[in-house]
Amino acid sequence: TLPVHITMSPDESMIYVSDLKTNKVFSLDMDGNMIALCKGELDDPCGIIISPSGYVYVCNREQRIVYKMTSDLSEAMVMLGRGDGLMFPSAIFLNETNQHLYISSRFDDDKYRNFLKVFKC
Repeated sequence: TLPVHITMSPDESMIYVSDLKTNKVFSLDMDGNMIALCKGELDDPCGIIISPSGYVYVCNREQRIVYKMTSDLSEAMVMLGRGDGLMFPSAIFLNETNQHLYISSRFDDDKYRNFLKVFKC
């Protein structure tokens, strides 16, 4: 595996991981036991965060979308995509106060490199 991005649940009972090698998102309990695995087809899952309400947001770089998942990872919906101006999203941050998602890109082509987009949740 290549667990490059991680986040923790608000109650600090679960760790969520986006794994670049296996193209999976999964959760672990604090003893390291796998609790849930996203069954969706992911392609280069990167940045991952969890909201105070328990939703998991994942940047799926090669598909150029951001998923919003339930905390048990059983349901995933496309929240943002190419139509929203996303190109190769790789990092994500949630500002809880103003409910904005900040998403950055990562790509070798100068056209898509080093941009930051802000979206209202």
